[in-house]
Amino acid sequence: MRLIFKRFNLPILVTLGLSSFVRAEGVQSLPSALNPKISLIGNFVGNTGPMNDPNSNKFSLDETELGFQAEVDPYARADFFASFSQDNVPSFEEGYVTLLALPWHLRARGGKYRVVFGRLNVTHPHEYSQVTTPLVLSSFLGADGLNDAGIELSRAFAPFGIFTEITYSILNGLGDQEAASPATASVKDVNGNIVNVTVNRNDPTEQRSGKSFAHVSRARLYTDFTDSSNLELGVSGLFYQPSGFRETKMGALDMTYRWKPLQRNVYQSFTWRTEAMYSDRKLPPVIDPVTGLTALAEQRLHRRGIYSYIEYQPIKRWRFGVRGDYVESPNDSNLGVTLQDGSQRTVGTPVTRAISPYITFTLTEFNRFRIEYQRKQIPGDDIEHRVFFQWTIVLGPHGAHPF
Repeated sequence: MRLIFKRFNLPILVTLGLSSFVRAEGVQSLPSALNPKISLIGNFVGNTGPMNDPNSNKFSLDETELGFQAEVDPYARADFFASFSQDNVPSFEEGYVTLLALPWHLRARGGKYRVVFGRLNVTHPHEYSQVTTPLVLSSFLGADGLNDAGIELSRAFAPFGIFTEITYSILNGLGDQEAASPATASVKDVNGNIVNVTVNRNDPTEQRSGKSFAHVSRARLYTDFTDSSNLELGVSGLFYQPSGFRETKMGALDMTYRWKPLQRNVYQSFTWRTEAMYSDRKLPPVIDPVTGLTALAEQRLHRRGIYSYIEYQPIKRWRFGVRGDYVESPNDSNLGVTLQDGSQRTVGTPVTRAISPYITFTLTEFNRFRIEYQRKQIPGDDIEHRVFFQWTIVLGPHGAHPF
């Protein structure tokens, strides 16, 4: 039971009983403190597209995410997320503990997490502004983003009144992105048929050193233009060079402009976000597993990609936006493609472009609908037309994603 008195304009909180305790952020009951925030998010997606694509023209429960979040004590917070894909395959998406009160205003987290690289990598896909993932993110960072086990250290400060945050992470590797494009070699079996054999790039005798880990850093700057508008800029870098694997260097620049009028911030808003990435990959030679000869010489590929979108909210529940994509394939060169008419064509640097207008209807913060049309120009100049429908449901308290 709690009684609140006011005297001399100073609030005094009196708590009766022993069922509460005081944290640095405020007052919280003991049962609430011991029970984590449990949430369940369902992301239902339907799409139409080319008839010969087995992943189009169907509905699916694209992802179900189960989250557990709680304050461990006044000095640490824990976040754990498990996800289930449309194939009902469970995976441990994230699990980390954040230390909130280190000396010199530092903050650290350790575990398995989506690393701070670029602007959207830390955001779970169901929280994107569009149904689809920007092409440069899925091509450069992998389908699940840069997500691996490691330790992160960050510090925020405000020189000249500009909020600045510096983040540095050291990770075991690049997570699923590292295995996104395994090396293969074409060989003939005993019947003379051509088959593709995966070549293992692991070196069992590898001795891990400092450069065998992935090093990722980002600098973020934020400033308010007016009471209704602000600007965020970010620059990121990544270096990964383990022996026996391919060398990867990446950089990213991101910009986000937001406008929300103070008196109508629930009813109107405007966002412009752009993110550009550069990839420098050194691919090792591919060895024919049968003959032992070099099937493909060592390559060094320099690739670029960018996405940009604008989104306008004219009334409370409706948002309208459009996104443009350009990405060069980070793992392929002189790619042979088969056109829709069955003819063959070789392209030097495979490039994909897309334009995606979309509409979002937010019934409440727990119930959202979205429709998106995508016109994609794939390598070989073929055009794909797709329409996506998304329905996202949130059960339980789900912590906010980084602003």
